[in-house]
Amino acid sequence: MKLFNVKNIFLSTSLLTLMACQPGAPVVTVLGEVSGFDISEKTQILKSKTNKNVFYISGTCFGAIKDVQISFDNGSSYSALSQYAETSTQNCSSSGTFSYKINPNNTVAFDIPANSSYKDFKIRGTSDFGPTSVQNLRRMISNSGDLQVTAGSTLASVTVSGTPAILRGRIVSSAGSVSGTNFILKGAIRIK
Repeated sequence: MKLFNVKNIFLSTSLLTLMACQPGAPVVTVLGEVSGFDISEKTQILKSKTNKNVFYISGTCFGAIKDVQISFDNGSSYSALSQYAETSTQNCSSSGTFSYKINPNNTVAFDIPANSSYKDFKIRGTSDFGPTSVQNLRRMISNSGDLQVTAGSTLASVTVSGTPAILRGRIVSSAGSVSGTNFILKGAIRIK
């Protein structure tokens, strides 16, 4: 019986000695993404690609969040959201909220590409425990019928005058104009 106790004591002492001899501070490894980070509005609807109205990226966060980051390239790289913000409030440790006021007039980073009707961003929080789960934000043009063709809209390589005139074709933003008072425009309006 004495031999058994001595053996256990020897093994325990050896293990503690090995652990104590490891250099540096203890390392904490997170096995998954940190939760507790959420943006309020996942989709922002614009009436046109040229809409440059100020908007907010806001949401809730747990107390350990130190920074909010954004990715413009589908998560390949992230940068601090604060560098694109006109003003920001980040109170994760006290109230559990954050808000960034974005003025698109100050940067083209939030512009919707010419060949698309939307642009996606990825947003995450960072803490000492690693990054949080990623939140997706989409800025998109509304196609709900609130876009209208008005006098002064441009037509591809067509100039019309006189009454009545019937135009058949596709509306594009290139050279040409419509003048006159009575005309009928036939065609489909698509947002690309």
